[in-house]
Amino acid sequence: MPQLAQDTAVASRQLFDGGLRGAGAVYASNGWASYVVGTAQGGAYHYALQLTGNASATETTPPGPAAQAWGIGVPGGTSPQMQEPVVVTVGGRQYALFVVNTTSGATTTSALYEVNVATGKPMPSATLSASLPFVANSAMSFDAMTGTLWLGDAAGGVWSLNISGMPTLDTATALKLGTTSPAQPVNYVGYGESGGLPYIWAATSDKITMFAQTGGTSSAAWASKGGASPQGYRNGSAVASTVVRPLQLNGLVSAAPVLANGVLVVPVFVPPPANTCGVGTGYYQLFDLASGSDPKIPVTYKGLIVSNGLISLGAGSPLTPSLHGSK
Repeated sequence: MPQLAQDTAVASRQLFDGGLRGAGAVYASNGWASYVVGTAQGGAYHYALQLTGNASATETTPPGPAAQAWGIGVPGGTSPQMQEPVVVTVGGRQYALFVVNTTSGATTTSALYEVNVATGKPMPSATLSASLPFVANSAMSFDAMTGTLWLGDAAGGVWSLNISGMPTLDTATALKLGTTSPAQPVNYVGYGESGGLPYIWAATSDKITMFAQTGGTSSAAWASKGGASPQGYRNGSAVASTVVRPLQLNGLVSAAPVLANGVLVVPVFVPPPANTCGVGTGYYQLFDLASGSDPKIPVTYKGLIVSNGLISLGAGSPLTPSLHGSK
């Protein structure tokens, strides 16, 4: 039975104009250290801080003090959603993945960076970054089981890339899996499986669209929309469905959805009415991954069963929840 809690740590990114995360990484043949990797200046700067090491530490000589391992600056650069780097393991080494967008005149381009967490250097015989064949807009989502990175673009597209630690090779594997309708910038993407079938979701400002993959192709399985005309849809149809619940009236997807036990939890924020002093209301809306219906398994929040696929959180904009399951 999935249980939900709100992850307040996400709010820290407002202090840094970017997020950060902790990671362990190999820094020598027999050395292991803890690092903080992060995004700053909205994505113009990325860095790693080494916190501890065990290569020379003893009971009487503890690991050395924190130090900056590396920093990479891109003047005028921005990272989609000011996201902290994603840490992946390739060939026994840990790499920080991040995207930097740069604009020249009216043209914006995106580059994918794959940087060794400990050294700030690329894989041997590789480069630090390579250009993406689209303008990235979403936060990254990495599936460790398949080694796949998922990204959404500024034109509603959803993309997959294979990750090997070599950006030039990886960006060449970019494959477009689907496009939201209407086409809007994608803010969050994610991957999950139900009944042995893969699903990819894409969240724009006020709509969540689920794509099902079958036989190497993908199609819209269902969608749920907020905005001024909330509706739920099946199979990409323009006709409203009674099976898929719509997002809340005027609802906006405020943070990355999360999946647990086949239940997709979408943070939704309803702003206050215009010309009022309210702060708005936050919700978690729950969907069955494959069908878009209410969850097929019981879900609890603060010890109470969620009966209608909706959790009212009170005032403010909700963050990505943390979840755990039990039998």
